[in-house]
Amino acid sequence: MGIPTLYSQGPSSGTHTAAPTANRLGVYLYAGGGGGGGGPQTQPGGTGGAGGYGFYNAPIVQPFSQPFAVGSGGNGGNHNPGSGQGNAGNAGGNSTLANVGTVNAGSGGPGSANTGTAGNQPGSALTGFLRAFVVGSSYGAGGNGGPTADGGNPSTGNAGGGGALVVFENTGT
Repeated sequence: MGIPTLYSQGPSSGTHTAAPTANRLGVYLYAGGGGGGGGPQTQPGGTGGAGGYGFYNAPIVQPFSQPFAVGSGGNGGNHNPGSGQGNAGNAGGNSTLANVGTVNAGSGGPGSANTGTAGNQPGSALTGFLRAFVVGSSYGAGGNGGPTADGGNPSTGNAGGGGALVVFENTGT
């Protein structure tokens, strides 16, 4: 039976030390989402790309103590009044648990109505489940683009959602 032993929201980092009796981890990793693009004068800015997320079923050898990093969401882009264009949002941050897995962040939304590129989850055992299955739906979500910049008014995109890390250990009975 899997017992939750670590829950961390991005941005954060640390070291996860497994219980001495654990020999398998169930790890849900969520990368940060990209920030939304700033709105140009003619259309809204683009939505940031969603961070990659996945489940890793990892056998471990004791003693197990590994560093982790949980990515932040990217900042939203702003409106550039000099050019009338929107600036792209920033990419989110990757999330990783060393020797288990890494999920990659979403890119920032462009200063146009397009959407940023979603992150991926290489090597994960399960993908495509609902983002809110283990944690809230805002983790790793891409930020909304800024609205159309009306008359040169500021139009900043929203920040992307930060990542998350949830670790379960097979120490239950």
